[in-house]
Amino acid sequence: MKNPWIGWHIFDLVVQGAPRIVVDWGALILTSTSYGRIIFAIGGSEESVRLMGLPADRTKVIAYTTSGSLAGVLLLSILQNLINQVGTLGSYAQQLVSGFFLIVVVVAQAYLTRKQRV
Repeated sequence: MKNPWIGWHIFDLVVQGAPRIVVDWGALILTSTSYGRIIFAIGGSEESVRLMGLPADRTKVIAYTTSGSLAGVLLLSILQNLINQVGTLGSYAQQLVSGFFLIVVVVAQAYLTRKQRV
């Protein structure tokens, strides 16, 4: 039997450290709180959740915001690691590249959101 505190083995990779903590907290929230039960209910039938009087819209906004924030942090850390591997950019240039990348992502998201509304 594998020790669960060492790490998960997924596709021969050991998931440990900060990603493991995020996944563990997410699993705890989804399985042990009313918020998690609402998330699962929305996945089953959003209309049923609304008919029960549960806050479906607010829960979806919180879930999407949390997911997007975690994805953004992960993307920035990957970008920062790539910049550090290049090694020729100074600290100021690294901040400029990271800021420019964030601006591009925000503009692209705003464009795609506006395009979907029309």
